[in-house]
Amino acid sequence: MAVVLFSVGVATVVYLREVSARLVADQQARSATAERLVHADLLRLQQRLDREVGHVLDPRGVAATLSSRGSAAERWTWAASRLEPGRVDVLSVLGDQGEVLTSGHWPASLGARDPAIAQMSGLQGDEPTLLMQAVPSGSVPAFVRWGTGRWGSQQVTAVAGRIMDSTAIEGLRAVAGADLLAVCPPSAPCVVTVAEGVQEPSSTFDPDDAAWTRALRLGSPYPGLWLGVDRSALQTLRRRVRLRALVVALAGALLAMGIGLVLSRRIARPVEALARAADEVAAGDFHAAGRVPASDIAEVQRLVSAFAEMGGHIERSRDELVRAERVAAWQEIARGLAHELKNPLTPIQASMDVIRRARRLDRADFDEILDEQAGAVVEEVQRLKELADSFSRFARLPDPRPEALDPRALLDGVVSLYATKNVEVRRTYPEDDPGLVADRTQLHTALSNLVKNAIEAAEETDRPPTLHLTIVASDPLLIAIEDSGPGVAPELQDRLFTPYVTTKGSRGTGLGLALVHRIAVEHRGSISVGRSERLAGARFELRLPLGRQGS
Repeated sequence: MAVVLFSVGVATVVYLREVSARLVADQQARSATAERLVHADLLRLQQRLDREVGHVLDPRGVAATLSSRGSAAERWTWAASRLEPGRVDVLSVLGDQGEVLTSGHWPASLGARDPAIAQMSGLQGDEPTLLMQAVPSGSVPAFVRWGTGRWGSQQVTAVAGRIMDSTAIEGLRAVAGADLLAVCPPSAPCVVTVAEGVQEPSSTFDPDDAAWTRALRLGSPYPGLWLGVDRSALQTLRRRVRLRALVVALAGALLAMGIGLVLSRRIARPVEALARAADEVAAGDFHAAGRVPASDIAEVQRLVSAFAEMGGHIERSRDELVRAERVAAWQEIARGLAHELKNPLTPIQASMDVIRRARRLDRADFDEILDEQAGAVVEEVQRLKELADSFSRFARLPDPRPEALDPRALLDGVVSLYATKNVEVRRTYPEDDPGLVADRTQLHTALSNLVKNAIEAAEETDRPPTLHLTIVASDPLLIAIEDSGPGVAPELQDRLFTPYVTTKGSRGTGLGLALVHRIAVEHRGSISVGRSERLAGARFELRLPLGRQGS
């Protein structure tokens, strides 16, 4: 199903990108063509209007002659004859104060001040300018050109223009091939024409409105003029492609589910049985490799046979490894024990040599020398006894006898044996008994070693000795003991639980933490050491499964 859905999704995205790119390119081409056609139309309009303005201002032309000899009616008749509907709709001559001297499109405005004179002041571009032009019915947008000259002694302004009403805008839109054409004169509402079938937003035209830019690709080849190309085809295509992709994906998913159910009966179930057997082998049951049922698929059966053979090899290798590890462990213990035995024997031998030399010299203070050296011998013999006792406890650890116990009470009991009044003990315990099942005696021994070491370490620094005890009721149960001592060096942490490795120098046997490690392993748990973020000393973590333990 994942493959089918991923494939359909990728194909849909790629197809949409390609088709969208083509449609966008087509829209860009249409927009560029429309702008080019509008530009050409306005260029022709500019040339025509410039000719009319030049004709009016020609000092030897008819207009100049009529200005000095003709009547107002003759000037209007001449101006009206120059009008061409759809080409030149506006033709006026204004005096130096903006009063209308003659107007071919509005004879009644004679003598009135043309409001367009204020808009034209300071504007003279190379292209037709969009202004609101006064006409008998009111004001309409128009593209105009104007120029100044003289009629005799009077300075005049000639204005020629093309009215952009709905009919003119629709004609220009059709010629350009655009889906929308909007004319927006300054400080006036826009006049908009839209091609049939184009769904425009219900709001008033605004080129900055997101609704219009989503519906149409807008461009402005001239100030105040906007062209639009319909985008709805792209949106419709995207919806259709997504719908078809969804149908194909659902159909493919259903087909994949059917094929998967068939394949699961022949392949997945034997492989699941193989996976369960692998978990059992990982847990220590190597005979599970031979209990995987046979399969009628040759490839799966070869895998089952290879797994069974591998299980046998692992079991034999494990036995050999255990034997080798036992030999190596006892060799290491023997070397360590021999080293620990030599340490007290050396001062014993030296003490005996001192006694013998004092006796041979018949020293007067022989009795004092004998007492002093005998005390040293007794002290070293006591160390040998302690070493023997520790080794005996480590070597003869009995099988665990699990019982239900409360680790909170057990840990508090151990702390009460070793913590003095100057040791601050903090606790973070769960409210309820976590329900641990373990050997009480062995766990007491392990906790005693950890607590005693923590208190001794905390008393080595200048800081107030502090212990923090934490019990987390998880599975496995976590018992953490933190101290404010100097901590354990990182290079020593990996070897700290090995026999005869100690941080106490001659004061330690190096078997206490090794015994804790063995008790943890016997209970199928673990022991680790790190740095305490809370007290800046050492942090020992003992983890024990909550269920019934065994050796």
